[in-house]
Amino acid sequence: MPRTGRHPLKEKKIIEDQILPSPITIATIVYIPTLSNYWRNALEVLKLFFKSLEKSTSHKYDLMVFDNGSCSEVVKYLTRLNRNGVIQYYIRSDKNLRKLGALNYLLKSAPGDYVSFADSDVYFLDGWLDKSLEVLKKFPEAGKVTALPIAGGNTTKISSQFYEIASQDPSIKVKTGSIIPDEYIEAHNISTGKSLKDYNKKHPDRKDIELKRGNVQAYLSGADFQFTIRKDAIKDVLPLIIENSQDYFDPIY
Repeated sequence: MPRTGRHPLKEKKIIEDQILPSPITIATIVYIPTLSNYWRNALEVLKLFFKSLEKSTSHKYDLMVFDNGSCSEVVKYLTRLNRNGVIQYYIRSDKNLRKLGALNYLLKSAPGDYVSFADSDVYFLDGWLDKSLEVLKKFPEAGKVTALPIAGGNTTKISSQFYEIASQDPSIKVKTGSIIPDEYIEAHNISTGKSLKDYNKKHPDRKDIELKRGNVQAYLSGADFQFTIRKDAIKDVLPLIIENSQDYFDPIY
């Protein structure tokens, strides 16, 4: 036997002492294999991620971090945050499972009724989670909600299909055109190494899609770098896979 006696927790009323998880799990994946070359500023960016998250999020949440094979300096930093109570769930992998592998683990394991994922280089602004939850509750048809609107809501097959569905729903007012403010388009394009000018040149006839139900407005769009989803919807999409073997990145749709 590995021990003698009765386990101390078995002597208590565990149900009374049980700590339940928060209804909201915020999750991220960290991969910083070195602090040189491309990743030379990555640890400072990661610190900004945590700082902006804490500052801009009023809802109570549990933070879940999947370390996807980072270097020792980053591991020490994340371990300290975990011990200090900043990170509630900390998972370490000594191998890089790529984004898709780590995301499958997080989405399956996250205990919250709502799971909000963000890449670890996202900078959060005030109200991002409040508005995301508001849209999800007002539009229960939505699979996931991204806090930063992506221009050109008709550019994917799934968006085109949902545009047709929304257009036939009398409870939804649909508006199309160049609606999304340039500041949001520019913010997204800068993060991919492009400018607003580059985007406008490539998409001169873009069609944004605005949906309005009651007093809640949203744009028909989606992204994989940040999204909030109901846990009961996750089971319908797992496991996430790369459908086209020639894709050089991990598409999350």
